[in-house]
Amino acid sequence: MLERYAELPFRFEMNEPGVLEMIFDGPNLNSVDENVHSHIPYVWNLIDDDPDVNVVIVRGAGRAFSAGGDFALIDKQIESYATLVRVMNESRDLYYNMIDCSKPIISAIHGPAVGADGGHFDRRQECGYRRWPHAPRRRGR
Repeated sequence: MLERYAELPFRFEMNEPGVLEMIFDGPNLNSVDENVHSHIPYVWNLIDDDPDVNVVIVRGAGRAFSAGGDFALIDKQIESYATLVRVMNESRDLYYNMIDCSKPIISAIHGPAVGADGGHFDRRQECGYRRWPHAPRRRGR
């Protein structure tokens, strides 16, 4: 069932029927390196085409959701205009592929949760539902 995701640099679990968990599970508080960044935009196409998935939960392993882009990727973007353009195109594709995904996306945020791509956008905002476990409640007037 999860074979289609085997080559991706994320961990996937399906502990409940129809509920896919996509887990950032990497070094440095699940920071996003070049390999991870190149796969994030296109995982949504696989998820959207998966008949066994009804909803996806995105979360981080350990004590963080994600620390964002790793310093090596940031440095490479500074040094290479071609890398910067590629990363920006991946960011655009990520944005649109998440929006176009027909499956509900839940972002289970805990610990550090930094937007990727040097702040060009924050992937948490594209999720249909976001949950911060210790977020302050809004008070009415």
